[in-house]
Amino acid sequence: FRPFLSKVACSELSPDRITLPFYECLKQTANVRTLMGTVAAIDKEKKEVILEQQEHIYYDYLILAPGLQPVAPVFSIPPQYLLTFQDSLKLRATLLSAFEKAQHLKDPEAIKKLLTFVIVGGSQMAVEMAIILAQMPARSFFKKLQDRLPCQMRLFLVNSKERLLQHAAASLSARVQNLLERMQIRVINGRRVTDITAQGVLLDDQQFIEANQTLWFTRYQAPAFLQSLETPQDKKGRLIVDQHLNLENHPEIFVAGDVAHITHNTSTLRPFISTACQQGRYVGKIIAKNLP
Repeated sequence: FRPFLSKVACSELSPDRITLPFYECLKQTANVRTLMGTVAAIDKEKKEVILEQQEHIYYDYLILAPGLQPVAPVFSIPPQYLLTFQDSLKLRATLLSAFEKAQHLKDPEAIKKLLTFVIVGGSQMAVEMAIILAQMPARSFFKKLQDRLPCQMRLFLVNSKERLLQHAAASLSARVQNLLERMQIRVINGRRVTDITAQGVLLDDQQFIEANQTLWFTRYQAPAFLQSLETPQDKKGRLIVDQHLNLENHPEIFVAGDVAHITHNTSTLRPFISTACQQGRYVGKIIAKNLP
């Protein structure tokens, strides 16, 4: 469950609390086959999904829900993403290692860098990650480690927009920023990251932040294989669908979740979990109704 990945990364939840194997979910469903593979293209005229292994899978109905993927510029070193279960475990190991290593250092500047983390983005996920990470040293295990150190964990939230939560009301953005600053999180709005190195993060105003790790929560795009559908897309590559979640002239193809661009009452629906769940239930009912 992706919204809880940050809690696993910060050791607030154990990994087994948010994961369940596909086979366990589907063990009582006899007509489901699972495949591990990477989609290379979709031929909507032949009704085939083409995998990178050149395997072709024929379909009567196709449901596309691959989600969005982070797209970071080419930096000296790549940032850390938090999209998969493996990402959360990797980040958790980094955080635990930072506190443990800091116990053996004598140089306060080296300790400060080791315990400095930069979060890039102003979305809800970025804000939630910053809050959970800021609360991490207060828990018993980390508090014992933190109390032995000459400096505290430092957190920076770098947002290229003029305010956090760009799609929310300005008053809410201001309240959230005030909360973050009270938690000793430094918020930097209106600045872009121009490079990430092993030493830290460089901003477009030439400010350099020495940091141990940079977490990336901005600039998401739809997977490249969706372009093979040759259908209208928005700026993020999301597929423009009708009110029934279908592609134009293709009622057998449904699009749900983050990659669906759907307009309701002149406004575009935001890709929230509740919206995706409603879409999934709706598509299931439509297909079940049309089956012979």
